[in-house]
Amino acid sequence: MDDTLQSAVSYLEKLSPHNANNDKELNLIIRELESQTASLNGFITQLLQIPNQPSFSPKDNEANFILPVAGVIKQDMRGVFIETNGKSLVSAPADGRILFADDYKKLGYIVITDHGNGYISVMRGLSKLLISNGDIVLQGDPIALTKNSPQSTGNTKEKSNKAMLYYELRYNGKTVNPIEHLSGH
Repeated sequence: MDDTLQSAVSYLEKLSPHNANNDKELNLIIRELESQTASLNGFITQLLQIPNQPSFSPKDNEANFILPVAGVIKQDMRGVFIETNGKSLVSAPADGRILFADDYKKLGYIVITDHGNGYISVMRGLSKLLISNGDIVLQGDPIALTKNSPQSTGNTKEKSNKAMLYYELRYNGKTVNPIEHLSGH
């Protein structure tokens, strides 16, 4: 089990006390996470091997990223989850070329961007895409909207209009902490 998946397992185990039913649910969630991770990793590898698809070449050699949406960072496993308002505008975290922007299996809409110099970003939790495969984007350009995921606040008459954006950064195929690559960090 890779370190990222182990972090996810540890996080999920902390969420609920152990009992037979929780262990079964946890094992199902782990298998689904393993399957989704393997599927997405394979897909990204395939995207990078498409002939005549040059890597994006940034203006400078230093990759400086911004958070793609304003919000509260909720957890840091493989990437980060950013809690924000539903239908928030999602921006390109750095200059790049859109490798993939579409619905992907059970993950819903995802955007995979080549930022050059070995950096790839992955985002999901999106409701509407504003870009297409092959588009060149500049840091801060609008690329999507977050989902509108009303959640209960405990009061049955009140609903919270929060959304969760998943943001992952990879360097030379390995997941890195996106927070450590923010401009000015």
